[in-house]
Amino acid sequence: MTIGIVAATAAAGGAGPAVEEVGAFFILGSFPLLMLHATIAWFNWPKFLVPPHQRSETGSVIEWWRHRRDFRAAIKGAGQRDTQGQHSTDPPKQT
Repeated sequence: MTIGIVAATAAAGGAGPAVEEVGAFFILGSFPLLMLHATIAWFNWPKFLVPPHQRSETGSVIEWWRHRRDFRAAIKGAGQRDTQGQHSTDPPKQT
């Protein structure tokens, strides 16, 4: 993107292509790379671009989402136990 901005700025004062054409070229050229990055982050695909030790794992975004979901379920369960008087830090009740 930096190269595209510099090229577009240089083309604005010269006899080269218009700024819009140069900018569109670099934006459209970087879009497939952005999509490739997204598929690697979400799904660890294509495998030849993923490091060998991570090829059997799911994508990092999916792992983060699962961890977040599990954490929220644990917090919700702890809140429900607390409202029922079953908080784990309470001393045992003597009868």
